[in-house]
Formats: sequence, structure tokens, C-alpha cells
Amino acid sequence: MIGEVGLGGEVRSVQRIESRLREAQLMGFKKAILPKRDIEGLSKEGIEELELRGIERVEEAINAALN
Repeated sequence: MIGEVGLGGEVRSVQRIESRLREAQLMGFKKAILPKRDIEGLSKEGIEELELRGIERVEEAINAALN
């Protein structure tokens, strides 16, 4: 999971999302859960093998991690 959690449970964007995703893939991760708004406009270069799951709230992150 990549993102910042607000007090209300919302998941916010973080800086350098693309470099974080590339590093996760290099480390062997197969799935990434990140803020939905970060998926739009994201360069897929270097992260082709990652399954990206966009979420808006912490509850969605938990469900995505379990499925």
C-alpha cells in the first residue's frame, strides 16, 4: 500500500509514486494498492508486472489487500 491516511480514513496521494512503484516491482511485489487519483496519468513504464488497485478510503485498502 502506498499513500497517506487522513484522520477521516481517506487515502491521499504521496510524492514520487512512480519511483516507489518501480522499486516495489524490483523487490518482487505483484500488487500495489494506491490512491485512485494517482492511477490516472501514471506512466506504466517499469511497472508493467504490477497489478494496480486504486482506492479512496482505508476500508477499501483492507478489502483490496484481502482479495
